Amino acid sequence: MVIGWRARAGAIAGLVATSMSCSTPSFVPAPFEFIPDPSPSDIAAVIFLVGDAGASRRGRSPLINRLRNDVERWSGLAPRDSSVAVFYLGDNVYPVGIRDRRNPLFPQDSGRLEGLIWAASGPTALRRGTVAHLVPGNHDWGNRAGARGVARLKNMEALVAELVDSTGKVRMTPDPGEPGPVAVDVGDAVRIMVLDTHWWLQSDDPVRKAQVLDSVGAIIGSAGDKPTIFAAHHPFETGGPHGGRFLDFFFLLRKTGAVVQDLNARVFADLVDGLFRTFQEAGRPLASVGGHDHSLQVMRTAAPGAPTWTLISGAGSKLTPVGPAPGLEWAGNRPGYMRLMVLRSGEVELFVDAAPEEFLRCPGERPAPCVARGVAAFETVYSRRLK
Repeated sequence: MVIGWRARAGAIAGLVATSMSCSTPSFVPAPFEFIPDPSPSDIAAVIFLVGDAGASRRGRSPLINRLRNDVERWSGLAPRDSSVAVFYLGDNVYPVGIRDRRNPLFPQDSGRLEGLIWAASGPTALRRGTVAHLVPGNHDWGNRAGARGVARLKNMEALVAELVDSTGKVRMTPDPGEPGPVAVDVGDAVRIMVLDTHWWLQSDDPVRKAQVLDSVGAIIGSAGDKPTIFAAHHPFETGGPHGGRFLDFFFLLRKTGAVVQDLNARVFADLVDGLFRTFQEAGRPLASVGGHDHSLQVMRTAAPGAPTWTLISGAGSKLTPVGPAPGLEWAGNRPGYMRLMVLRSGEVELFVDAAPEEFLRCPGERPAPCVARGVAAFETVYSRRLK
């Protein structure tokens, strides 16, 4: 029997993932001191960061239910309307985004997207003007380039319009096939700058890429005193598998072509170099936030021009290991998400909420009891002041 290249690539990637999980030393964070949730009267904005949630299903994912509870709670507690936002940081529908309606797997894709919309669209969130942003990831593009990939994003856009009624506020950011950057101001407290990094990885248009970097600088320059946060699917640094630190097996990834999605790919390095030069000139963002690796990580970055913090919140529906990496202060591979609390004083606080690994998903014919236990098992596992 002749094995096709896709099957060979899949087998190699599986071997790599298995080998990495066996050989990667686990990261052990140093002791830290928790900070408490701020008083609602002190809050200017609440930002939820949820990455790689595309394999979750409403009714089987404790995380989706817990997220809805949290979004409802903080939407109600926020002193002002439109001061809570949810950012889904890419890979929002696994495995290949939203397929065409005639595809027999379209109902599966639709159900996964519906769960994310439901989590951010409770009655209090709708009443208080909470907005959810779907940031594209490589899987949302269908792991494709050009028009074929944009078609998957447009399928998602059409489905969002169908699933969200006139009172809902869920949108794709940036628009399908557009790189951004897009400036999203949450109230008047913080500016989130969103870039579609998969667009950059698959584009061969140097003129458009230069325009993107110019726009990044302009968005930072016009932010005034507001802290700026850079949001995209791919992080700038990671202690997980996409960091390319597992050199014993990296040549296998290169042979399969999967290297373009890893941080040490040449095309990604060009993006980072360009962004960091722009940040040096226009001002360093307080943090970059992303997913891509399926874990929760907090890193302090010191490279010239780099954001002060790198936050990876990619544990929405899958988990991968985390090993030691420069600047890594805390990490966990548990299902969870992050909250950024921007205070009226200008301070910015980070909270990481997670549950034990057993509650990543609830199988079986009667998942409801498991989901209820999983929702109750979520707790704040890390917190600190970023600014």
